[in-house]
Amino acid sequence: MTEPNIGQKPFSIDPSKRRYFIKKIREWGKSNLKNYPWREEKNLFRLLLTEIFLQKTDSLKIKNIYPLLKQIETPFDILNREDILDHIVSRTGLSYKKGRILRLSRQIVDSFNGKLPGNYSDLVRLTGVGDYIANAVMAFGYEEKAAVVDTNTIRIVQSFFGYCSSKKRARDDRRMNEIILWILPCRQYTVFSYYLLDFGADVCVSSKRLCHECVLKRKCAYYETAKTR
Repeated sequence: MTEPNIGQKPFSIDPSKRRYFIKKIREWGKSNLKNYPWREEKNLFRLLLTEIFLQKTDSLKIKNIYPLLKQIETPFDILNREDILDHIVSRTGLSYKKGRILRLSRQIVDSFNGKLPGNYSDLVRLTGVGDYIANAVMAFGYEEKAAVVDTNTIRIVQSFFGYCSSKKRARDDRRMNEIILWILPCRQYTVFSYYLLDFGADVCVSSKRLCHECVLKRKCAYYETAKTR
């Protein structure tokens, strides 16, 4: 496997460290994967809506209103049954997303005959769909190998692999995307991305209070540095 092309400043990942990382994350993930209903979702439009609602809100809140989301099958349901959308946004406190979802639904109907596009470039052109949501749909909906770059996966890359982005927002760093894509395994990468999200939320947390019990600590760049302080 070829290492990522990550720009002018040299940054390399030891292949043995990558193998160790994949092995340990898999071991942890098999026992700790969170059971969210959207992780079994086969309806691509509903998966897209879920990812939009998950941004800047609590996963448990979305889990509680998921029966409402299950009433939506296509963008036509949004346009023809606006009351369902009203109910969802009122329950979540995300009323500002209503207009975006209406515009997005109209775009899909007008430009794609009501079918969710199956490529990143078309997805990212939809209202309210940025890099993260487009990649999440490609990874979890279409099961393509895509880098899911969010606060949790960024923290893991920075802590374990020791990569520090020079960007004000690390999620805007092209190299971060390439590193996360490169560290994904060659098989079962969809569920592995779920493992990463859960590991970053539950273990590799910003306070670093769980470092001493982390399964990655033996080769973690942050842990090694912290021990010498």
